[in-house]
Amino acid sequence: MRETSPLLLWNVVIVVAILAGGALPLLRRWSERVLHLFIAAAAGVFMGAVFLHLLPELVIERPPLAVVALIPLSVFVLFAIERVWLCGDGVHAVVGHATMIGLVIHSLAGGFGLAVGGSIPALQLAIFLSILGHKTVEAFSLATVLLLAGKTYRRVALSVAFLALMTPTGCLLGVLSLAALPGGPPLAPMAIATGTFLYVAFFDLMPEVLHERRDLWAKLALVVAGLAFMGLLRGVH
Repeated sequence: MRETSPLLLWNVVIVVAILAGGALPLLRRWSERVLHLFIAAAAGVFMGAVFLHLLPELVIERPPLAVVALIPLSVFVLFAIERVWLCGDGVHAVVGHATMIGLVIHSLAGGFGLAVGGSIPALQLAIFLSILGHKTVEAFSLATVLLLAGKTYRRVALSVAFLALMTPTGCLLGVLSLAALPGGPPLAPMAIATGTFLYVAFFDLMPEVLHERRDLWAKLALVVAGLAFMGLLRGVH
């Protein structure tokens, strides 16, 4: 019981951090111009998640080709969903759906890794700090994207609340699987999240940032700021 109590406390802290990050864009009504500035920061966050966190972890673990293939497959599947299934919903709505998919997968994988990393306490603490920093910003980004898609405040709040439950869910799955699975990070979910975030960052968010030149330099600076923030989190990790 002494070993599982930190997991319970850490998951409570993570849930509170996610709810706080997702609530910030809901505290007041933001103009579309301001939302696009938030989108620029979100693009940097997702790019940083891919290139500074997910891909380096996959390279270190040297996953089999079947796992690596999940990265382009995820990009292709999201392209098909956007262009065929959700083509009538509007680009902002599609961005919201894709962002939610990526964050759910990433959160489940992070929670799973938090549980299975318990054999090395220092590693588990590093995973917790990394998740804590990520999720606050990602919940903020999700709420911003959904608001830009025209979702109601109630819908956005429910989406953020659902996201907040995913890390504890992944952690619970990890705890239940420890006896049956070998240790190590969940490589397949990490690969899927990598492909999903690549698609969201480069095919949805960056075109949204650059589709008009107003505040262009400020937007580019916020993209860099999002990348830098994720780099700082990588340093903590």
